[in-house]
This record gives sequence, C-alpha cells and structure tokens, in this order.
Amino acid sequence: RNVEKQMPVLLSKPDVLLIRGFARDTWRFFERFVGPDTCWLPPDNVQEYPQRTIAERTSPTNIGMLLLSTLTAYDFGYLGPRQLIARLSDTLESVQRLRKHRGHLFNWYATRDRKPLEPKYVSTVDSGNFVAALIVVRQALDELPHTAQALERTILGLGDELAALRRQLFADETMDEEISTNALLSSLQQAHAALSGTDQPLAVIHLFEHKYCSEIEQAFLDALEQHPNRWSTEEIANFRENSQVLRQRIRIILDDIEIYAPWLERLWSPPAPLAVSEHQSQLMSLTDLLGTLLSTDGLEQRLEQA
Repeated sequence: RNVEKQMPVLLSKPDVLLIRGFARDTWRFFERFVGPDTCWLPPDNVQEYPQRTIAERTSPTNIGMLLLSTLTAYDFGYLGPRQLIARLSDTLESVQRLRKHRGHLFNWYATRDRKPLEPKYVSTVDSGNFVAALIVVRQALDELPHTAQALERTILGLGDELAALRRQLFADETMDEEISTNALLSSLQQAHAALSGTDQPLAVIHLFEHKYCSEIEQAFLDALEQHPNRWSTEEIANFRENSQVLRQRIRIILDDIEIYAPWLERLWSPPAPLAVSEHQSQLMSLTDLLGTLLSTDGLEQRLEQA
C-alpha cells in the first residue's frame, strides 16, 4: 500500500542542545564506568543515592547498548577513530571470552571476572538486542574507511563538554549576582563563543589547548577560594574530572590530525611564501577540499581536483 511521506521535523536550537546534552551525559556514563576493571563490559546500573553503588553485572542488552553508544559517541564528536576502534575491539574481544551456551550468551555475567551468574539461562529478547547491535556495528565499520570525520563535528563535541561544565557549575538559575558574573562564568562563555561559527576549527582547538582550558581551570580555583561553600566535594571532583576529559579530548583530536591529516596544520598556518595574496585562491581551494576531513579515503582524487 502507499505510505504517505512524512516531512522531517526540524528541531529548534534549544531542543538540539538539550538532546546533545542527553547524548553527552549518556556517553559519560559508559566512558566513566567501562574499562579494564570491568573487562570492558558495562555495569547494569549505577545507584547514586544514598551512596554510589555499581551493579557489577552485565547482560547482552547492556553490551549492545554500550556498542551503540560508542558508535554514537564517534558520530557526535566525542571519540576519534582510534578510540572508536580501540573501545569496540576491547569490548568485542571480552565478549569472545565469555562462557556461552551453544554459541549464545547467557543473560547475566559478572563484570569483574566474566563468569556467568546463577541462574544461568539464555534470553531470546536480550540475544536479539545484542545481535541487532552487532549488525549496526558491522555496517558502521564497513563504512568507516569511506566516511570522514569532519572537524566541525569535533567542535560540536567540544561545545557539548563546555555546556556540561556550565550546567554542572551553574545549575541554579537563582544564584546571586556576584557568582553569576564572576570570571568563571565569563571564561566559559568566552570559550563557547570561540567555538560558535568559527571558520578555522583547528586554530580554535589550539586555543583550547593553550588558553581556554587553563583559564577555565584557574577561574574555577579563584571562584572556589572566594566561595568555598558554593560547590560540594562531589561537584568539585566532577569538575576536575570533566575538565581533564576536555583536555584529553583536545589532545586526542590533535593526535588524530597528525596521524590522519597532517596537511591540515600547513593549510591553516601556511608558510610565509604561500601566505601572500597571489596564492590565496589556491590555498582556499585546497582548504575547501582537504581542510575539514580526517580521512584518507579518496585523497588522491581530491588532490587531483586541487
């Protein structure tokens, strides 16, 4: 039968920012609680109150959600290609080592030692969820060598990290005027403004590496000295952790550029002989073709075009 074509619904900017905030927080859950100590398997849940308790068990559905979240983190600019491959490989290699029943995963495993939990059984629902995730992963990995990760995507990812820092530190909209206008809020706003609408993403990333991260961290220390009771011990620890994540992400972006697109540094900061006006059109053409991509797929054709 004929199916009426639905026009896509365009989200407002506040809605986009809200959804990206959810995506970033979801990924931070997996990034924070999945690692070597959990055999690269996700916990079933984390209880925050009255005290943090990590459920050290996982299921095929949980593992599938981890795989899909990892792919999405790459799409949203929270991971680079090397991190994507490393994290997927670590999890899938761990899955291969799990004890199975006729090739099927049991429904619950301990994340500390991969042992199946009693009572041991196979769930068709959870197995289906896991297989569906594997199909998506397979398709994404097949496409990965042929799709470039644009620098603009990593800029959006950095913007999400900044927005998360601001939400964490200034969640209370009724805070007094002195705190709301201090140097910390100003430093966050300046860093966010640098990300908005930039046509030189690499230069902005360098600014974060050498300027904005340090300014935000110093402004936080100054604000903490002036208002020692403004943030809880947990909030202070979270800020330090998240600011470290931001620094690590910037370093990984720059390392990825050096590995996958070393020409970008030259394009954005050309040698003096090439920076003269008579070469500007050629530089602009090269930048349009090569200046936003972290992929070598089709590089020869793009160079011929340039």
